[in-house]
Amino acid sequence: MVRLIRSLGSECVGASDTLWAELAFAAEAEMVLHLDDLLLRRTRLGLLLPDGAAHYLPDIRRLCQPRLGWDDTRWEQEQQRYLQLWQRITASRPPRSEERVMNKESFVDNNSPDKHYVLAIDNGTQSVRALLFDLQGNLLGKGKVELQAYYSTQPGWAEQDPDYYWRKLGEACQQLWAQTGIDRSLIRGVSLTTQRGTLINVDAQGQALRPAILWLDQRQCEPEGGIKGPWGWLFKLIGAEATVDYFRAQAEANWIAQHQPDIWAATDKFLLLSGFLSHRLTGRFVDSVGCCVGYLPFDFKHLRWAAPRDWKWQALAVRAQQLPRLYKPGEELGRITAEASRHTGIPEGLPLIAAGSDKAARCSVPAWWRRRPRACPTAPRRPSPLPARATWR
Repeated sequence: MVRLIRSLGSECVGASDTLWAELAFAAEAEMVLHLDDLLLRRTRLGLLLPDGAAHYLPDIRRLCQPRLGWDDTRWEQEQQRYLQLWQRITASRPPRSEERVMNKESFVDNNSPDKHYVLAIDNGTQSVRALLFDLQGNLLGKGKVELQAYYSTQPGWAEQDPDYYWRKLGEACQQLWAQTGIDRSLIRGVSLTTQRGTLINVDAQGQALRPAILWLDQRQCEPEGGIKGPWGWLFKLIGAEATVDYFRAQAEANWIAQHQPDIWAATDKFLLLSGFLSHRLTGRFVDSVGCCVGYLPFDFKHLRWAAPRDWKWQALAVRAQQLPRLYKPGEELGRITAEASRHTGIPEGLPLIAAGSDKAARCSVPAWWRRRPRACPTAPRRPSPLPARATWR
């Protein structure tokens, strides 16, 4: 990913937050089978840009066709298939009111006691946004703060100060309040979505011990020893030792434990960005199963941390006590603390509702308000290095 950003730059596709480099990375590395897979699932550009990103298809073709290995005939077939599918999707959408961002004056008539709102916080790679919705899903207000995506002190590294994310989250919320003038007592709940696979070491008070390692960081460690016991015998029998070693080499926890052992020894919790910000908001070490994307001991089949005898505990330096408690999307993670309220302006005591990482899931806070939580599927940020065998999970 770093290589692609250096060659293609940090320009976004149209008005989306998706980089051209991210699109190229998805075409190269995320096992794309069809064009709709690339534009509706891997990147969501077809949902975020007008007319399914049809205006950008020539540029997308020049960038992605060689990376996908498709000839001209295959591309034309895929493009026709995608546009037909997009038409069917949009034709089946229920009618909804026109999306609008309201100003302070517009909210004068929307602060009545029978009005209720939900707040969604989206901390992506390029920006952090505070989004205000009514219970029909209409976007009513937005505070957006641009981010420095990362800094790099070594080739292939991508890091950021964890407190930088917290500061910018507060700025986005304050921008939203200044824009809308909403009566914040009418907000029913808060939900958080973040970039996936960005990891942070913290102490027992939740203070960061080192810079966050972003999802696009390319560093690797040297696996030491092998997987022991029945799992090791099985991997040797089926010729999967190199595949498991790749998983171990890619794991951020292993790199830190190997190259910064003092920091790893002081690590009380090893958190995704979603877990780090959830702790800042609620004071609890919690996260959503919808955010567990990365090289972690996670059981994707059962949506929980891996069982004690799972091979991932041998493959990774992280221990069970270093991980946050997990909740399903739609469940309550905790309540906004007084300290978080002072920083963000979010009313103290509001519930923070579990959601999902930015591209791995879409969440619906109004669904939580109706007490019908929806499951948010999770998926690895990169193609899984392991064969899809249920007996391995």
